[in-house]
Amino acid sequence: RLAPQARAVVFMREIEGRSYAEIAEVVGCREATARASAARARRALRALLSEEVRDATADRAYERLADRG
Repeated sequence: RLAPQARAVVFMREIEGRSYAEIAEVVGCREATARASAARARRALRALLSEEVRDATADRAYERLADRG
């Protein structure tokens, strides 16, 4: 799971379309920090989603093999 602040930063940027300056004001940091936080949060989210896809793909493959046997 993403940390609450990371979720908030990604949500504000990607869903609400806020600028980094706006995010920095809400979160209480510098704009450069908001940019870096967004980048780290996106990387973490990408990793989490990749893991979910891998797990789902493995589950489907296992189910297909189980159906054959």
